Amino acid sequence: MNLNLNQQTRSLKAQFDQVLTGFEGRPGPVLELKKKAWEDFSNSSWPTKNKEAWKYTNIKPLLKHTYDFDPKAPNKSEVNLVREKLKDINIKNALKIVLINGKFNEELSDLTQAQNYFVIDASNGTGPNDNRAFEPASEVLNEDQNCFELMNLAFFTQSLSISTKKNNEVEKPLVIVNVSTGGEAPLGSFVNISLTCAPGSKLTLAHIFMSIGEGVSFNNVVSNFYLNENSSLNYLKFQNEGQNSFHVSTENVHVKAKAVYEGLNVDLGGSLVRNELNVNLLGPQAHAQLGGLYLASNTQHIDNHTLIHHNSGQTTSAQLYKGVLTDSSHSVFNGKVKISEGSQQVNSSQYNKNLLLSSKAEIDSKPELEVSADDVSAAHGSAIGALDEEQIFYLETRGINREQAIKILLRGYVDEVVFDFSPQTLKSFISHQLTQTLTEQF
Repeated sequence: MNLNLNQQTRSLKAQFDQVLTGFEGRPGPVLELKKKAWEDFSNSSWPTKNKEAWKYTNIKPLLKHTYDFDPKAPNKSEVNLVREKLKDINIKNALKIVLINGKFNEELSDLTQAQNYFVIDASNGTGPNDNRAFEPASEVLNEDQNCFELMNLAFFTQSLSISTKKNNEVEKPLVIVNVSTGGEAPLGSFVNISLTCAPGSKLTLAHIFMSIGEGVSFNNVVSNFYLNENSSLNYLKFQNEGQNSFHVSTENVHVKAKAVYEGLNVDLGGSLVRNELNVNLLGPQAHAQLGGLYLASNTQHIDNHTLIHHNSGQTTSAQLYKGVLTDSSHSVFNGKVKISEGSQQVNSSQYNKNLLLSSKAEIDSKPELEVSADDVSAAHGSAIGALDEEQIFYLETRGINREQAIKILLRGYVDEVVFDFSPQTLKSFISHQLTQTLTEQF
């Protein structure tokens, strides 16, 4: 599939028709919904820097490659390499669901055990909840149509649908691992996940993205989360893919009354990364707490867009995104909080903080508020700076060399997000990964 910027979308039609053949004759509405997604996608256009939402992100490096979006099933050698890679994910009592290049791998997954706690369907669009993949929050939340989301809905060949059980607290974390194997030809995958949290249920979920080798890969990810009344979801999205990886993610979260969503997004790898996170607070006492952490080096580009929409009164939200940039890396943060008319007694805060360790590193930060109610408390802010030389000097006077002093200060800086936002069961995994990245790249 050739995705050149000037290429007409109709050239993708043959690929789409091939995808549809796998859904013909299947029960449910998925076939017609995919046709509608294709229609909307083909009428859209690739985002350019002329669009405000993409002003600081150039996707030409992503589009210049020809991707194989339907790679062969992994051979025994590749499966063994993935098995070894999974040893890096040391999360106690975790229930693992493993995807290789976006496709479910039963051999490496704990599906049988996980189904004791969840209703899980890894199908090609024929499961009972697969139509949920076609109910993106973008219709309500996104001001600019996301063509990557539409592309995912049109082209995914397998979706993962998860449902918790009513009033059930799942003590074991569910961990979805997507491993890109790379190869001689650039590989692409469409990862599509829908999660429904039943009323009164509690779940910790981690979605981890990793790579094997240095081949070019592109992950187009769409996640739809539905939190029913009184439910709770602790969610970690952790991305540490290779230096030749492209990653575009759209996450839509619906939070009903008295439900709680706590999410942490960590980006350590990838060449070009774009995350769109849309949260819809739908009932009184709905709460969203968002944390973000990005460490960028070399020429990495990491772009985070968040939108929290307070569609009900008596809702609360808090955001803290922090970044560390060095070399010639570039990051973007655009966070928006919308408080709808009539949504009174809302409390919201949003902060973005960044450390620049190089004169060539850049950050574009734009926190926004759009308030249409008067009985609210809303705060937002952005800070960009360098490490405090006095703090470095203080540590040096205690016998610590400058390089180690910088690492100590950086670790204290990033740990604020990890310890305030990540679930307890995932802290050791995140901490180990951060230590490795800070040691090797900063």
